Amino acid sequence: MELAIEAARESLASDLLPVGAVAVQEGRLLGTGWKRGILHAHLDHAERNLMDTLMNDKTGRENLRGATIFTTLEPCLMCIGEMLNLRVSRAVYALDDPYGGGTCMLHPDLLPQRHKRDFMGLTSGVLDDIAVLLFRDFFRTTRSKYWKDPENPLWLQCMQGV
Repeated sequence: MELAIEAARESLASDLLPVGAVAVQEGRLLGTGWKRGILHAHLDHAERNLMDTLMNDKTGRENLRGATIFTTLEPCLMCIGEMLNLRVSRAVYALDDPYGGGTCMLHPDLLPQRHKRDFMGLTSGVLDDIAVLLFRDFFRTTRSKYWKDPENPLWLQCMQGV
């Protein structure tokens, strides 16, 4: 998770939501991703950027079975779907995302048969105290009106008591 937090700092340095992600398999770092601001905002996600890089790295990789993805924010529906399709074994994240998190869809009764066999494990709250500081820095300094909305549940979660 510490490497995902370092990747999130790359996003924060570009005034982007501080989401970073890394993939690990059998104790080996496979790759790192972060929001880069080069795609449409709705598609520029750290996890998606990471998985796109991993699947295009010319290793002949067909899936990420056995891999764990560590990320600073609960993955959205798009990223959870991509993780399921690539057979990621586990997702570990720091902060719950009450605004756009998609892990609620990983209930076995909601998944199609294809994804029940390779059910992805989840762990939340890992180094959330460090990750929330990055998000606070972002919310304090961003010029984006979209993220400065005090009614945004993620903003509320990170900025409470500050």
